[in-house]
Amino acid sequence: MRQLKQPSEQLVYEFDFSARLGTGGTVASIAAATVTARGLVTAVTALTIGAQGIAGAKVRLRLDGGTDGETYLVVVLITDTAGQEHELDAEFVIVNFGFEVPSVTSPYLTAQAFVDRIGLDEAIRLTDTIGNGRIEVARLATALADAQADVDGYLAVKYVTPLATVPALITTIVYDLAVARLWGDKAPAGVIDVRDRAQQKLRDLAKGLITLPGAAALTPATVNDTPVLFVNGTDAAANLAGDRLFSRITLRGF
Repeated sequence: MRQLKQPSEQLVYEFDFSARLGTGGTVASIAAATVTARGLVTAVTALTIGAQGIAGAKVRLRLDGGTDGETYLVVVLITDTAGQEHELDAEFVIVNFGFEVPSVTSPYLTAQAFVDRIGLDEAIRLTDTIGNGRIEVARLATALADAQADVDGYLAVKYVTPLATVPALITTIVYDLAVARLWGDKAPAGVIDVRDRAQQKLRDLAKGLITLPGAAALTPATVNDTPVLFVNGTDAAANLAGDRLFSRITLRGF
């Protein structure tokens, strides 16, 4: 399975040799650890191996760097306490999630959280419109921004938006709406059903049938129940205490 890594991230990844070593088996030493770029990107920055460690049957490597869009194969060769050699490998896809959803103060679902949830392969399939095998950043960001705007449109009836703290319910709704947007007109029935259920939850939230614990509620506007009568732009109540509106002089001629 391919793993995600950001270019600037120092990722500590664990290679578990338990299945190879058997019960009670341990790693004696790391014989070799190599990195090979797949060559998907023209100008490639190396993915380097930093600190290494052994914990029983597991080996931990710190991976630094890498180029956005490139895939690297990391191979670890170890020697166990019986002198036998064992090898494991893993692929790492470098994706730059340095961007955030545009024009959103408090993202309800980050781009990386979306990809972690849906899986890298599916994220690429839904966003890659030019066929280069990479996540199309602008397309994903737009879908997430639109989904959050939909959510805030409903929540604004009851709550202060954007939400300072994002409940799991809202994260799930944004995710479901964003997936449907990425599918577009080709969305299968299952995706449409999930989107419709998400929209129904939003309607229930707007009606107060579902509440968001911890969310700041809107302060109701103050309404003055005492009517005020204005005559010729003047407060009539003030006139009652002053000059009479009707007198023998003002009624002369009627």
